[in-house]
Amino acid sequence: MPTTAISTAGIKLFVFGLLPFAPVSSAFATSSITSVYWQSATASAMSSSASDEEWTPLTDLLHANPSDLCRSSTDAALPRLAKDEGFALEVQKIWKEEVARRRQGEGTVRAVGKPITYQTSEGTPLYGYVARPETVTDDGSLPGILIFHTGAGPHDIFLRWKAESLVTNPDIGGCVCLICDIISDDTGWAWSSDRNKYNDARTEVLETLADANGKAHRPELQRRVQAAVDALKDLNFVDSTKIGSIGFCMGGHPCLEIGRMNISGMKATVTFHGVFDSVAVDQEVAEVARVSEVDIPAPADRPCCLVCNGQDDPFVKSEDLEKCKQLFETNGWEWNLVQYERTWHGFTNPAQDLNPSDSFAFNKDAAVSSWKSACELLNDKFS
Repeated sequence: MPTTAISTAGIKLFVFGLLPFAPVSSAFATSSITSVYWQSATASAMSSSASDEEWTPLTDLLHANPSDLCRSSTDAALPRLAKDEGFALEVQKIWKEEVARRRQGEGTVRAVGKPITYQTSEGTPLYGYVARPETVTDDGSLPGILIFHTGAGPHDIFLRWKAESLVTNPDIGGCVCLICDIISDDTGWAWSSDRNKYNDARTEVLETLADANGKAHRPELQRRVQAAVDALKDLNFVDSTKIGSIGFCMGGHPCLEIGRMNISGMKATVTFHGVFDSVAVDQEVAEVARVSEVDIPAPADRPCCLVCNGQDDPFVKSEDLEKCKQLFETNGWEWNLVQYERTWHGFTNPAQDLNPSDSFAFNKDAAVSSWKSACELLNDKFS
């Protein structure tokens, strides 16, 4: 596979594969609006059939008191959205800067959102969040994008920012996002410093088994991915033939599983510092000669996987990336890898600069470049 060195935004990238797209301080006055988040959340119902009045602007979070966002909760209508005040402030700051840079005036899109509860085929409840343009029609014209969470769970101000950024992105031209839940976290308990509950949930969802043909898969994770796909497609303003997905950190696992699942309408998947540990693909790799038996579409119609990875990320091994590549290509996908030099785990999240671990760091150049590449890929596949 050819390797190309590209200089983008002051950093060097190594691109594997053929990319069908171009690579690429604020003060918060919160004292008078300390309960914006809690007021708007209280007004929303945890129902996929809630009325239009229950959709609230995602940018309301920019005015929320950070202490409210990191408050532990036992109420599913008021989930915890941040690790601590510093984490919330860092995301609010860069999100606010992005909003200020956008074009103003006629045609400006505003993103609104609400919680949604859905369930797997076996009845496991999952607690997501839907974001869409404020004005939509019921003609099923908007592409849908699944967003898979990190180890912090689905209730995360960072993911709300990313959903709002996708919905308002002019290159995509409007979309609907579902922040998916793969650990059944109703209140944001995944933020807890006690990791026992999270570790148990992670172990359950990532259990790897062999199917009837001896091919490795993660049945519980696939059930939760499929539940998210169904919930997204069930929204009457979503075009079920134009579905994409993105994942951060732990969200790499469901994106990888999508490569196995042959989901109708799935056009692309993108991972940012996605982890693929313990990927079991030996049977699939051994049977790579059977690729000719798979009905692989023409290159223009083939779904595409883009992996955006920090070259210094200690949680993503080169052998895991190779297995990821083999899995996608064996299943008929186009696969691309972008490696960012001098880039560590969590590089898309500005709050990682507060992480005491040397394994994590925000890299603005890599974050901007990878996000641009992801949006261009999604736009290309949705066109």
